[in-house]
Amino acid sequence: MAPVVRSDVHAALLGDDVVLLDVGGDAYLCLPGLAGAWREGVTSDGQVRAVELEAALAAAGLLSATPASQGRRPLLPSPTVARLGGREAHLSVPEAWALAGALWDVFWRYRGRRLAQVLRFAADRRGVPAHADIHEISRLSAAFERLAVWLPFRPNASSEASPFCVSCGAAGMTPPGALVSAPGPSPPIAGCKWARSPSTTIRINSRPTRPSMSSEGPEYLAFAWPAEAAEASAQAARWREWLQTAEGWRPLHFEPGLEVWSGRRRALDVTPWAGGVVLGGLRSSRARLPGLARAKGPWQAARSLCDVCWGRYVALIRRPGEAPMVFRDPSGSLDAATWRSGALVAVASDVAGLPPSFAPHDLALDWDAITDFVRRPLTAVDRCGLIGYHTVAPGALQPMGRDAAAAEAVWRPQDHAGNTAIPEAEARLRDEVLRCAGLVLDDGPALVEVSGGLDSAIVAAALATAERRAELTGLNYYGDRPEGDERGWARSVCASAGLPLIEHPKTIVPVAEADFDAFATGLRPAFNALDPDRDRHTADVAAGLGASAIFTGSGGDALFFQHPTPLVVADYRRAHGRLSWTDPFAADVARWLRRSIWSVRRGARARRRGDGPGSVLWGPRTREPVTRAAHPWLTDIGGLPPAKQIQIELIAAAQAASGVSRRATAADLRHPLLSQPIVELCLAIPTWSHVADGRDRGLVREAFAGRLPDAVLQRRSKGALTSLYTRRAATSLDFLRPYLLDGVLANAGVLDRAALDAALDVDRLIWRADGARVMGAAMVEAWVRHWQTHAPDAAHAARRRRPPSLA
Repeated sequence: MAPVVRSDVHAALLGDDVVLLDVGGDAYLCLPGLAGAWREGVTSDGQVRAVELEAALAAAGLLSATPASQGRRPLLPSPTVARLGGREAHLSVPEAWALAGALWDVFWRYRGRRLAQVLRFAADRRGVPAHADIHEISRLSAAFERLAVWLPFRPNASSEASPFCVSCGAAGMTPPGALVSAPGPSPPIAGCKWARSPSTTIRINSRPTRPSMSSEGPEYLAFAWPAEAAEASAQAARWREWLQTAEGWRPLHFEPGLEVWSGRRRALDVTPWAGGVVLGGLRSSRARLPGLARAKGPWQAARSLCDVCWGRYVALIRRPGEAPMVFRDPSGSLDAATWRSGALVAVASDVAGLPPSFAPHDLALDWDAITDFVRRPLTAVDRCGLIGYHTVAPGALQPMGRDAAAAEAVWRPQDHAGNTAIPEAEARLRDEVLRCAGLVLDDGPALVEVSGGLDSAIVAAALATAERRAELTGLNYYGDRPEGDERGWARSVCASAGLPLIEHPKTIVPVAEADFDAFATGLRPAFNALDPDRDRHTADVAAGLGASAIFTGSGGDALFFQHPTPLVVADYRRAHGRLSWTDPFAADVARWLRRSIWSVRRGARARRRGDGPGSVLWGPRTREPVTRAAHPWLTDIGGLPPAKQIQIELIAAAQAASGVSRRATAADLRHPLLSQPIVELCLAIPTWSHVADGRDRGLVREAFAGRLPDAVLQRRSKGALTSLYTRRAATSLDFLRPYLLDGVLANAGVLDRAALDAALDVDRLIWRADGARVMGAAMVEAWVRHWQTHAPDAAHAARRRRPPSLA
């Protein structure tokens, strides 16, 4: 039996040439002069019977030995052949002149628009006859444009901001100002690619790139549609067909007009109820989901859900005849991005591993968001750099497929913020931490990261005393300098809790491009994976132990208020009135900050700084004024005490610990201190109570007295690995220098190329301690390099600022 064309390969005939879209390889492959062989050699069921064509397809790796009828069903019936150009269009000469004239008339006025938009406008503008083939050309042009942005990037100085075929020049498909052919010799067939050149000098491999470096997809993908709509049902069937045949995907939930799938090996809990379905783990002995069905609407149902439950979840709440609403739990531990694709609306924890056909049709790069990723990494906790995808903020209720403007806040941190002393705060805080830690602990092996600091020690002690006894193992990483070696404290914590401890040195291993590319396919840059060597080791240890969960102490610095600032005196003054000179609180804060009382009192009256100091590495675009809050939680909090505002910002930043990483793929990455009940209680406790007796996290120290070693409770120093990270960046300069200096961020003015060139020097890098900032910029660079091969720049947020007259 003849081999068959792979089911994820689609073709377009361009004159005498065939351009193949390899969906699995994320690339175009051009077969010059084989249009006739394609017409005669590919049967309706996808089998290949022409020797010449079979050899070309085999060389490109586009054939499958399994017949389509016995193997995977194709994404679309057989290879889809779109006949563009040639005699098939039946476009008469007068109609062609009319269309060309209309295009020329609107080209300058509408430059930067999509080709399909210009074609449609041209037909309406000049009264071009409403010929069926003209509309077909418009439809196929729109389809071609959506495919073209998937293509790997290849630099070409003479072809700025335009797609081109480096082999055949796309003969027969050259709309004015849209396509150009690249000069130079023709490369081999398997290496021929299309590209969209954004006027940079990025180098890529010539082989097709995989959609994702990870074998696993999102934790969940849910899509909904009007069950009675035939077009929507047909599109849902195509999505279902792909998910059924793709490796690693399995169904989680089905109901009319709504399906939920998972691309992960680990099971995600699914809890159906009369008003919808909850994806993820719910924690609370008071949880009674059936009772939520009595809620009068989605907002009331979401409000009831976060009142009686907490955990790591996303809820899909439905009302008859309406698209589902998405409610993301206040901890933000499970991500949620929603979008519209054709007739379907969807929501997923990530988009890595999804085929391009699932993406929104208006997908584009948001360079305003990309700039913010470099200027304020906090924005990457919630914001997506891709227009078309809409993130759901923690605690928000948002219609599926709609942007944040349609969202309603169900849970907000300011609603729980307090500045009045709470009776028995120590006991309440201790009991809440112990209760939540016990509820997030499952049976079986688990790994506990024990840094030697106070927060991870509290988590280890709480887990060790839980009623459910799991097989816990401590893990500590230590640096090669005294400030980064906390093994002594970690050993005392594990000895007190009765846990075995694994100690591993943090080595200075140079980073490589693959370390960043591995997580460049997600919704946003993966700042949680910026320590690749440690990330790999933790994942390997978890896999070796068979651990289902990895516990951390993330969030403790924010919740228990470790941040040194004299603004806690301002909070105290707001609660107690005028601060007398005999009040000991100001003296306690002065000792904590190692400043004079006069300096502390003066600092308490100062206005709170905004987003912190800038960087010499920033380019002109990054130095522009900030126009929006870094996180939705930071809006409308100006009336709160200033130190409480800082606490909310720190809690929002702590959500970055739930981002994608290797260890999060190997096991569930859990942060017990960021559980909703603990967050609400710590927000209610005034900041001046948290720093009782002039000690950072003083209240929680008193709460866990007797449960932790005195050496940890009384410790005032904090481990520092800044030197190690800076030295790692210094040893990686052979990669980082060309990667950033010739990168898209420097080209777009996000980074200052001259300042970057001076800063990427071994001596200066170590002296300024810019290692973490440089590594973060490299992660953003990798993310943009990936997504610019999948999406064009947004017209209103392009990498190059347009003059006001052209905007």
